[in-house]
Amino acid sequence: MKKLHFGVGFLGFLLVPIVGWYMRHVMGVPEMPDAERLMYRTAHIYFMYASAANLLLGMMMPAYTDDILGLIRKVASVGILVATVLTFIGFGLEAPNEDFTRGYTRPGAVLLFASVSALVAAYILEVLKDRQASAD
Repeated sequence: MKKLHFGVGFLGFLLVPIVGWYMRHVMGVPEMPDAERLMYRTAHIYFMYASAANLLLGMMMPAYTDDILGLIRKVASVGILVATVLTFIGFGLEAPNEDFTRGYTRPGAVLLFASVSALVAAYILEVLKDRQASAD
């Protein structure tokens, strides 16, 4: 899973500046009306955050364990991968929408936040468990 996260994150980090250049120089996003420009920029930022989360997991994710913490990490790991796909789809399909619907981007952003929060919780629980074990 670490290799998959690293690959997805690295690909995303390659795409983010390319898409940014495309938005600026081909699509003319800086000259768009405020609401339309905001749709493109926020979708781009959400994809960038999801790519960063994948890249960090690819570099630093601890090994999965067979306890509840391992399960939390596995579910959060899949959540971050799915969130990356959702935010990328959202950028392509939703940013140009005039009705401002976010059927992919909103769930992707929420899933990304929830997955990262679950990883933070698993880390805190692991630290507390290790402290308890060393105190005994």
